[in-house]
Amino acid sequence: MATPSKRVSERRKNQAKRTHNHKLAKL
Repeated sequence: MATPSKRVSERRKNQAKRTHNHKLAKL
């Protein structure tokens, strides 16, 4: 069973990647 903290960090990482891609797309 994955720990909640691990899941949160994973989600945060994915969100950061998404926002980064969005910024690049805007440029």
